[in-house]
Amino acid sequence: MKHSKQIQSVSKSVMNFLRNYAWPGNVRELENIVERAVILSPANSLELPEIVDSEATRDKWEHDNSLDVIQENHIRKVLSECHWKIEGPEGAARQLKINPSTLRDKMKKFNIKRPR
Repeated sequence: MKHSKQIQSVSKSVMNFLRNYAWPGNVRELENIVERAVILSPANSLELPEIVDSEATRDKWEHDNSLDVIQENHIRKVLSECHWKIEGPEGAARQLKINPSTLRDKMKKFNIKRPR
């Protein structure tokens, strides 16, 4: 055990938060949140009171406004709207006003792959 605690339960509200949050920072963000919760939980139950119970704090966690996150989300949205077409008059690159090769580079950077 990294923090010498044995978490034996997770409240329904915490589990719902962990399941429903978009995790724009991927698995590292999830890992950091869980580790922080383990440290701050007073007993053997995983708690995130300031996130789950506070509307203002929950909004902060649910809306990561870093440029990379906003850019990635926007690219995903436009790709989806364009049915994952990258080039051409109906392509995402044209809508984003960038070169198709730039779009492909950004997709690689953000690990964006067409869903199967």
